[in-house]
Amino acid sequence: MDIVQELTTPEIQGIEQRICYLNGKLFESQKETEILVIELRHLMEKRKRIINHVFWQQEKAFLPDIVEFNEALASAFHETWNKVTDLHSKYGCEDIEASLWFGPEFPKKHPLAGISSFGGKYNYQELWEALTDPDAHKEYKYGIGTSATPLRLADETFEEYIGLSDGCTNWDEGLDQELTKDLHLILPFHTLYEHTSFATTDFIYVRDFNINVVVDVNFPYHFG
Repeated sequence: MDIVQELTTPEIQGIEQRICYLNGKLFESQKETEILVIELRHLMEKRKRIINHVFWQQEKAFLPDIVEFNEALASAFHETWNKVTDLHSKYGCEDIEASLWFGPEFPKKHPLAGISSFGGKYNYQELWEALTDPDAHKEYKYGIGTSATPLRLADETFEEYIGLSDGCTNWDEGLDQELTKDLHLILPFHTLYEHTSFATTDFIYVRDFNINVVVDVNFPYHFG
């Protein structure tokens, strides 16, 4: 499978060029922004359907990246959990909220990293910034999955937080059940796959995350 060729068809690149263009026009006027966001969301969903169709046809070839991403995502959530634990222990403050986000750079492991789009009309860093713009991508408005708070830490174990509890050890709905039966995919993976406008190939190559921690609202802490 030539994944580069599959992800750079004229149809996909035309959609991506339009996404980058519209994202660059956001907030030039409030009235137009509302219209642009509606079109952006439509285009992101259309792009996801097209790319995921490619993914489903060759799902086995993506398994190593799925496994590696799932492990990196679980590790990032564990770090997020620990940040809240440490801050709560240190300051005794209940008003702490930590959220997890993708890093700002186009994933270095992505097959299209370093490749130019057709005609040089946009680049993949621009596309990444558009796809991860919480103003346009409503399902990413608060980051990946559910925020960690002291209340959640008190009510749940970390395994429960990432969805691996109560007999559920693998969130692989929508994937090939036989291929993925032993992968132990966590709930946030399922959320990204099923409930956001990211194509699967957008996120399975991500290895860099940002943790955003807010303490007492007025004292933000940012952890790369």
